[in-house]
This record gives sequence, structure tokens and C-alpha cells, in this order.
Amino acid sequence: MKNNKVLRLLIPIAMVAAISLTFYFIFSSLGLLSPEGVRSFTESGGGHYVYILYVSLFVIQACCLSMIPGSTALFCGAGLLIFGTDQFWTVVILNVIGAWFASQALFLIGRSGGRRFIRFLFGENAFDKQLSVLSTKGTKILPIWFMLLILPDDLMCMACGASRIDYKKFTILHTVFRSIGVTLLTTLYFFVIPVIGNIGF
Repeated sequence: MKNNKVLRLLIPIAMVAAISLTFYFIFSSLGLLSPEGVRSFTESGGGHYVYILYVSLFVIQACCLSMIPGSTALFCGAGLLIFGTDQFWTVVILNVIGAWFASQALFLIGRSGGRRFIRFLFGENAFDKQLSVLSTKGTKILPIWFMLLILPDDLMCMACGASRIDYKKFTILHTVFRSIGVTLLTTLYFFVIPVIGNIGF
């Protein structure tokens, strides 16, 4: 029992460290640690590669850091830091695409990985709480859940996969409402980031 608790603590820490280092070295090697570097790389003909890389990293972090609430929400803001606030609509589109693929991947992990695997990663209480919400509220709660990205929506996607929720219904709900949530959150970052920069943070 204690060993399982230690593993559940160490796995997220190891994943955060590994993914953070991976992100850093990839972007550093490509000179993409600043908006200026991104623009230079894009203007040199690498725009499509940057977009594909960003969406891929969005999906990877959502799947590997899904046990950490808010990781996807933070990544939405990282897009504006990487591409610059003047590329707002580009970032919105990339975040929406990334969130769509991430939701699909998390659902399939939940459906194929089974409840035992998810309970091991997240703990029985966290996962069972999501299943309880789904069983009592059904899909009626999902629009709100997907729009408020501060909630553990990545875990909810996995819970949907492990439940009996129809795949088509899940896809429609997350396509519409998670896209709205991602757009609203990116918009919030658009206004907050310049303010933080002006006060010296």
C-alpha cells in the first residue's frame, strides 16, 4: 500500500521533470525560446514544423501530466509566450487543435487502459470521484467541466473512456465545449501576460 503511494508520487514528479527537460532541449536546439526566435524560424520556412511540434507537445503533456490539474491550462498560456501575443489567433487555433487531439487520446487511454491502471496513477478516490460525477450527472455535467479548464478535465476525459459514455457523444461535447474553454482561457492569458510583463515579473 505504501509502495503504491510512493509510486503515485514519484511517477508524476519524474514525468514533469522529463517532459520539462524535453521541452527545453527541443525548443532550445531550434532557437524557439523567445517570440523573436519563433518568428525567425517561421520566416525561414519552418512555420509548419513549429506548429506541428507545438500541437504534438500539447498532446504529450496532456497525456503524461494528466494527473496534475491545470497542466493543460498552463500550456495554453505557454503558447502566447512562445509565439507572442501578436499571434493570438494562431495560438487559439493551435490550442484548440491540441486540446482536441489530447481529449481523443485521453479518452482512448481510459477505454483501453482500464480502471485499474487509471486508479493506480491517480488514486482510487480521485478517479472514483470522476466516475461518481458521471454516474449521477451523466453527460449534462461535461459541458461545464470542459469549459472550466481549472478542473481536472484531462482526468475526466479518461474517466469518460473508462465509463459507458458513447464515443460520438463524447467527441461532440469535448469538440464544442473544450474548444470554447480553451479559447476563453487563451483570451484571458492574452490580457494577463502583458500586464505581468509591465510590472516586471
